[in-house]
Amino acid sequence: MYKKNGPEGIEVYLNVYDLNPSSNASLYNCGLGFYHTGIQLELKEFTYGYVPTDSTGVMEVAPKVNHPNFR
Repeated sequence: MYKKNGPEGIEVYLNVYDLNPSSNASLYNCGLGFYHTGIQLELKEFTYGYVPTDSTGVMEVAPKVNHPNFR
């Protein structure tokens, strides 16, 4: 857990999603696969993806709902 100043902290998670569940079912046992990740800070998830604008591509989304294949 990441600690802020003081005795309290925030929970940080790395959420992993299957990009191709059918391929990953076979590749997972070999330590391979196609995945996407998001960093969850308490009740917000930050992820990266293509955006057809001049933005950075970093998006704030609800945890575990941006991609349907949460591992």
